[in-house]
Amino acid sequence: MQKPYHTVRARFLRADERPFSSETPETPFVIEPLRFSDGAFLSDFLSWESEQIICDLATYGALLLRGFQIDSMNEFERQILAIRGMDAIDEVLMSEPGRTLVEGTRCVFHTNTLIKTGGTLSFGGFHTENYYVADVPGVISFFCLKPSWQGGETGLLNTARLYSALPDALKQALEAKAFSVSRESLVSIANRYDLMLPEIEEFCIKHDLSVVDHETGKQMVLYKPSVLVHPVTGERSLAINFTGELGRVGFVPILREAFLSDYSGMRWAIHRASWRHPGLVQAGENLRTIILRPKVALPILVKQWLAWLRKSQTIAPKAQEAETIGSIFTETDVRLVARLMRRYYSAFRWEKGDILIIDNLKMAHAGMPGFGRRNLKVIISNRINMPCSSNGGGVYAPATNERSESFGAKLRTLEKRRKLNCRE
Repeated sequence: MQKPYHTVRARFLRADERPFSSETPETPFVIEPLRFSDGAFLSDFLSWESEQIICDLATYGALLLRGFQIDSMNEFERQILAIRGMDAIDEVLMSEPGRTLVEGTRCVFHTNTLIKTGGTLSFGGFHTENYYVADVPGVISFFCLKPSWQGGETGLLNTARLYSALPDALKQALEAKAFSVSRESLVSIANRYDLMLPEIEEFCIKHDLSVVDHETGKQMVLYKPSVLVHPVTGERSLAINFTGELGRVGFVPILREAFLSDYSGMRWAIHRASWRHPGLVQAGENLRTIILRPKVALPILVKQWLAWLRKSQTIAPKAQEAETIGSIFTETDVRLVARLMRRYYSAFRWEKGDILIIDNLKMAHAGMPGFGRRNLKVIISNRINMPCSSNGGGVYAPATNERSESFGAKLRTLEKRRKLNCRE
């Protein structure tokens, strides 16, 4: 139960703070200054009220700290770490290209230095954080340095309410088993962490990460449960990358259609036109990336093209055994999910200095369309021990206050030990 705070004002968003109507008016729950707005006060408040902060986060799915004097990434880091029980993740096993640490911080990351997220022509991208990697956070926090001048919101999706509205037959299929989410060659992992192939294979076996033989060499294949049981509320949620997985079965145009009424009028005319020709949008984004960061972007784009080429060719038998979650969704299911996503969607207009804390166990998020440069930084924290093997089931219930060292951090430790031994 939400208890009143005495030193800050806690409230729901006003209508003028929302760009679109919402059936989840309680998300995000706003905390703003009552008398004091300085960073020292906020960090003391977050520390004193940590237990209630965590409870409210579980209840509402997201908290918005607004109106406080937070103007630097170091100050953002200090505020999040002031919450007792908030353990930041500073290394993710095979994190996405462009997710790099902000210089001078311990755990603040750029959302992506290669791809502009939010405030673009693109639509979609709804996901729970780190679906495609083994290090999954329970909490993700954003800090707004600069909002887009139009749109660019961080859309929030209550995946617990969405899951509760799904047909029983689909729920049973989702809960029956874990699905394949990604694969990575052991060679690429060894190169990233400067380790030997046998060391990587031994690490995978030790931590129950599936290793399979492939025509191109051994690969680590990650499997994930799709349904999470919240340790505080007991709610079940659908924890997937919605656009990435369901996009394989024609989801994105259906999702755009469900949200289209939100993007009416002349100010969204260019966006609507671009959605009719998504290939041109992607080509434009790739060109922008190459122009701005050619040395970094070209190898990544070549790798993506080669991966697409391999998928279009015959895959070795063992690789075909991995079933992805999109295969169990019918067209009727996909259309229902799109409608439910709009129903349980909420958004707010970013303001400079805002901090948004999201419960990754019951909320998905996405950078929404818009115009103008948007600058957000992110901290991911409270890694959960999500099973990632083919032997896991389709449901996972994290323990209360569950935390563990990330696989990425463990491999960095092995890398340091190996370099130290080599010097000796």
